[in-house]
Amino acid sequence: DRTEGINFQKESSLDWSLKPDFGVITVNTEPSRLTVSIDGKEKVKTPVEQLRLEPGRHKVVVNDRCHHKTGQKFNLERGENVTLGFNPEPVSSGVQISARDPEGNAVKATAYVDGKKLGQTPGRWEVPVCSNQLMVETEQQSYQQQLDLARQKVSKLRVQLQPKQPQLVDISAG
Repeated sequence: DRTEGINFQKESSLDWSLKPDFGVITVNTEPSRLTVSIDGKEKVKTPVEQLRLEPGRHKVVVNDRCHHKTGQKFNLERGENVTLGFNPEPVSSGVQISARDPEGNAVKATAYVDGKKLGQTPGRWEVPVCSNQLMVETEQQSYQQQLDLARQKVSKLRVQLQPKQPQLVDISAG
């Protein structure tokens, strides 16, 4: 702390640069919108932009249920601007998928999770635990369902394909 006494005369000006009594951090993750804690307290979603913190030792931890926990300890100086970036690995789960046609016969079909092609059924694949949508299809039959997967466990899914609905095309335009 510093105290200064100043006497001003008419038409005087004062120019004084002050150093902030805080540091600033920015936290980014790939993907964005992951949960991070700062010094074990605040739980926020990334990106974190220009957060003011007291100078000293700090810890940022990415602790999101869909990704492996990671973090970093760092020292923040007065007036310092620190940017931290994290790219945590997704937590894995598994799916084992078999498909049957409407009559109950085993069939080969193509399986997709969140739009990404896995391969032909029957099969077993590693997928991120936070995957949302399963789709299994042949040329004329399909099946869809929401997924609710567990960490590092294989979900066995036996799907019953149904005839695809015909796509209507408007030919009256013109």
